[in-house]
Amino acid sequence: MGETTHGLRLARTCLFVSVPAAYGVLALALGMDANWDLRNYHYYNAYAFLSGRLGFDLLLAHVPTFFNPTIDVPFFLAAEAWPARVVGFLLGAAQGLNVIPLFGIAYALLRLEARWRIGTAAGLALLGVTGVGALSLVGTTFYDNVVSLGPLLGLWLVVARLRAGEAAPVGPVVALAAGAIAGLAVGLKPTVAPFALGLSAGMLVLSGSPWRRASLALSCGAGVLLGAASADPDALRSALGDEAAERLLLSLLFQDPPVEEKDRERVVNDAVDYLVHRQRAAGRFDALYRAISAAQAAGDVEQVRRLQTEYEELIGMLHPSRKGGDDDG
Repeated sequence: MGETTHGLRLARTCLFVSVPAAYGVLALALGMDANWDLRNYHYYNAYAFLSGRLGFDLLLAHVPTFFNPTIDVPFFLAAEAWPARVVGFLLGAAQGLNVIPLFGIAYALLRLEARWRIGTAAGLALLGVTGVGALSLVGTTFYDNVVSLGPLLGLWLVVARLRAGEAAPVGPVVALAAGAIAGLAVGLKPTVAPFALGLSAGMLVLSGSPWRRASLALSCGAGVLLGAASADPDALRSALGDEAAERLLLSLLFQDPPVEEKDRERVVNDAVDYLVHRQRAAGRFDALYRAISAAQAAGDVEQVRRLQTEYEELIGMLHPSRKGGDDDG
């Protein structure tokens, strides 16, 4: 047992230190990154965000002007403050961190003798970070091998709780946390959304009753939404201020208040309605509110009436009982 623990600690130290360092050196050896996306918007978006020009400059980067700039800020700040070689090494090293969850996932899932388990997990992790897709992104600002950490860490959190295929250790809180980690990556770069969706869907194949599996999948999905919203401070404040969402999450995660067997289908249906429809509508509400304010400031009465009608129709769609006015009998 002591030899196994020592071997595991040694393997982790070697992998978790040497691979990021090797990635950093490789990033320097490959030379300067001059990809089109970097020259078009990765550097500019961070600059515009930090200097307050996002609402002033008009489509300088075309459609990517509207991409979330948060992920570009660390590279921009580092490039402005430190030598290029230091920044290149650190970017490569950060991309090499994928070896950590890869090793953790492999080690948790392999059912081998201890002497084979560590080496096999290490080999699989190395395969994951030395493939063509991984190496072609080293030292670049595409960030696919940075946001990949979100879904991988979320999956590692889940499989690390499994024991010999049993799903009992995975509860709604773990599912929510795993989804939030993956969702943060989605908020930074939406191209990883399919992996976050796959993580949520994967909860449906764990053992347990249909209600348990559905609650795990919904908890993970709620975590993905909260994680993605956390990349946008305004959206996060809106989500945390939604009392209906708070009651829903409490019900799903802690069964507070307790959910009777006869009410569980209704709770699941309410959750699906909220996650699929109401979260999307929140963005439309915000856009309409801003448009109405702008039209009022411009004195455009017709535009204000049209937008108010659209706003009321959206409320009626989400709250059928309120359609037609609160005073209707």
